[in-house]
Amino acid sequence: HTLDATAAVGFLREAPAASAPGDGYQEKESSVRSECMMTLLTVIPQAPGFNAGVKAVEEEAVKHFGGVDKLPEFMTSALESLRKSAETNRQELCLQLRAMNEELRTGVLAGCARTVFRDCFQRKVDQLHGRLDEVHKDVVVAARKADQARGAHEGKLSPALANPNAASALQALCASEASRHDAAVAELVELRGRFAAVLREEAREFLDALHAHFLAMVRILDSLPLHPHFESLPGDAEVQIPRMSLKRLRRLQAGGVTEPVDQSGVKLPERTWEGVLLEEFVLEPQAAWPEEEVEKPPTPEPEDPKKAAKGKKEEVVVQEEEDPGPKRSDSVPSFRSTAHKQIFRQRNATYDGYLATWRQLCSEKHQEVQAREVKETEGKLHWDGMIKQLLQEPVEEEAPGEE
Repeated sequence: HTLDATAAVGFLREAPAASAPGDGYQEKESSVRSECMMTLLTVIPQAPGFNAGVKAVEEEAVKHFGGVDKLPEFMTSALESLRKSAETNRQELCLQLRAMNEELRTGVLAGCARTVFRDCFQRKVDQLHGRLDEVHKDVVVAARKADQARGAHEGKLSPALANPNAASALQALCASEASRHDAAVAELVELRGRFAAVLREEAREFLDALHAHFLAMVRILDSLPLHPHFESLPGDAEVQIPRMSLKRLRRLQAGGVTEPVDQSGVKLPERTWEGVLLEEFVLEPQAAWPEEEVEKPPTPEPEDPKKAAKGKKEEVVVQEEEDPGPKRSDSVPSFRSTAHKQIFRQRNATYDGYLATWRQLCSEKHQEVQAREVKETEGKLHWDGMIKQLLQEPVEEEAPGEE
């Protein structure tokens, strides 16, 4: 378990592959990784090796006294005491490393998973709110501009325009209002499309980040050694490895497993952790959201009829494709343990929380744009009613001599 053989995960970015070449990202990653290792393991990696020192003292003593068989009793006793001290120190450091490894596996990583996924959730929600607020500001500006223009047109709509002599002015005013209404509706369509684009992009980014964090946590957990992986120490023979429960054994047998189950503790049971659903983050088409643009595959070139006639006619058997089921993110092949289950539950809880927030914001933004659309529709009906009422009113003729 050397530094270069640890799990390939990123500490500084969720998508390290997107880093530009030459920006020093790999050097920063290596520095942070080394610093974290040294902080976590404290003095263990830097502990001096006493065996080399004891050997150097022994060689010097043998050289001084002229051979191993000529060593005095006090020197032999001193060297034996040094060897015992070095072995005791080595065993103490091994026990510290074992205890730290067990604490990481059973406690620290579970708490780390809660922190990592909570941070991921909060950052992505804040980013989603921030981008939606930018579009919301444009909606407010567009609404204020449309209301002011409509108010100006309504202010110009006076009884004097009912006079046939003012027909051209009335027609120009109606054309201006119609143009304003069409522009306002088109702008609302564009703003709704921007809302939809932000919601879809942020959903994809969240799913990518969630999978990246889950994969990193599982890789780190899988890289931690189990108890039997360490070199044996005095007293290890008395340690009993937890055996598989009878319920689990019966479940395996019911599933068709006939081979003997490995209960040595050297390896955890294998488990493939399924990905999260991808089709939950879908904008409802009945809510008038624009459809997402999908790149169409290139159209194949038409086959030459002469070449096709020369070819042999082969029967084409069309096989029905099996339904693959709902689309999910990539599954993660790993192992099964209590820590794996906790990380899996934390990921799923973060997914459910973000999905609920995302759907709520979808509804809010739909209602926001819909309210403006309804107001524009009602405003047009109101304008048409005012024009109709204006043209139906009798025009008072001016009295003789009045100008």
